[in-house]
Amino acid sequence: MEIRLTIDTDDRRLAFDLMGNPNQIGSGTTVSIPGICDIKLESLFVRKAAGAPETLELILNFALGVAGGVLANWIYSKLKGRRVTLRIEEQEVEINEDKIKKVISRIIEYKK
Repeated sequence: MEIRLTIDTDDRRLAFDLMGNPNQIGSGTTVSIPGICDIKLESLFVRKAAGAPETLELILNFALGVAGGVLANWIYSKLKGRRVTLRIEEQEVEINEDKIKKVISRIIEYKK
């Protein structure tokens, strides 16, 4: 099953942190988070204007048996305390573990 995340941020390290801190990243970079999911960086838009956020588009690919709470916890742990805007399947979601879990669980039920 796949879920699309879109993240707007002014934190230039976020993409590296999400992808496990590789030496370099780009569209198509994929990493595996054991027991949780595979993450593919679909695209990374870096804007050169001062203060303009960069946009990360990620695809989370996971087994149907993975609980929404596990995914929500991982997403929340990576984003908490950062200035970001999170969209899950085009729906803007507050950086709150319970709210992220609720949206992910709803999407999993819908896509079954």
